[in-house]
Amino acid sequence: MDDSATDDDLMALLRGTVTAHHPDERTTITPLVCPACDWNRFEVVGDECFCEGCCLPLGIEDGGVHPYGYPWRLTPARPLPSPVFACPDGHDLFEAALALTTAPPDRPLRLSLALRCTDDGTGFLHIDEATIEPRPCPCPPGTHARSPADPPL
Repeated sequence: MDDSATDDDLMALLRGTVTAHHPDERTTITPLVCPACDWNRFEVVGDECFCEGCCLPLGIEDGGVHPYGYPWRLTPARPLPSPVFACPDGHDLFEAALALTTAPPDRPLRLSLALRCTDDGTGFLHIDEATIEPRPCPCPPGTHARSPADPPL
C-alpha cells in the first residue's frame, strides 16, 4: 500500500470531521510516525497507539504526542472500544493520523485520531474530538515543558 496515498486519505478523513469551535483555534493534522524508530504502523489499545516496530506508546493518552510534551488526560466524546482495537475484519494493525486543535499559545484543546487498516485499507475515525484536560507535569522542575496545569513560577 502506498504510504503517501494512505496519509492523504487519513488526513482528508480528519479534515472532513474536525472543526474549529472558536476563531482563535488552530488545528494541525499530521500522519503519525514513531519518534523512537520512525515506523508508521500501530496497534491500538483503548485510546493509545503502540508502535509495531518498537512497542512504545505514542503518547496520545497522556500528552507525549504533543510537540511540547504537555501532560494531559483525554475525555473522549464517545466511549472507546477496549482493550485491543481491530477493524471490522479482525485486523489489528493500523496507520494513523492525528488532528490536534490548539488555542494560543499552543495550548492543546481537542484531539481526533483517524486509523487505516494496513491489511484491507478500511479507514475510520477512532477518537472524535476528545477534550484534552491539562494535568501538572510529574517531572522534576526544568526537565520537561511546562503544562498549562502547572502552578505559576
